[in-house]
Amino acid sequence: SIICRKLLSNKINATLLMKNDVDGKSFLKRKGIKIQTLPDFNTIDDEVEFLSNYIVKTKPGIFFLDVLNQIDYSRLLKICNNRNVFSVVITDESEKMNNINADIVLNGNPNQLEYNYDYFSARYLTGPSYFIMDQNYSLIENNQPNGEIKNILVTLGGSDHNNLLFQVLNALDNICENVEIFVITTKSSGYIDELYTLLDSMKNSTNVY
Repeated sequence: SIICRKLLSNKINATLLMKNDVDGKSFLKRKGIKIQTLPDFNTIDDEVEFLSNYIVKTKPGIFFLDVLNQIDYSRLLKICNNRNVFSVVITDESEKMNNINADIVLNGNPNQLEYNYDYFSARYLTGPSYFIMDQNYSLIENNQPNGEIKNILVTLGGSDHNNLLFQVLNALDNICENVEIFVITTKSSGYIDELYTLLDSMKNSTNVY
């Protein structure tokens, strides 16, 4: 949504393709973003086929692909290339990436600073300098808590590839007493069952969203 708003502020038409999510659509509409709701797909191949047809039909100037498993979308990126559609892949994986068939690959993960992509065909923009974040976050002051801490909110985004959430929760449970810990996570993390097992063993009270 940040990219869409930036494009719109520069008078560039932008459409955000998204899965059917009532809360997500409500949020984006409040931001003035044009939405195209995707149908439910049985497989990745069905999704790629739909998006490929969409690109052929609408002929966008730029196509942004924000996914974790970009390799599954290589055929889609090839169609962009054949149709002279400039493609930008956004990802956040920690390990060294493959040679992705795109014009630009954007990865703001700090771990990417140790890798060299100069010999890859796409232009790789990596490291925290390229992390996409709403500018409003830069205006938030980090106020020190006053008095005794009672509630702690913990979230590490939608994927948490390195399972850092477990280390954070273990650390908090070791240094804090009589606090209530609120955890926000998603099923895409792949560790929901293990997370509930850990939370059941913690001495502090926990809530999961």
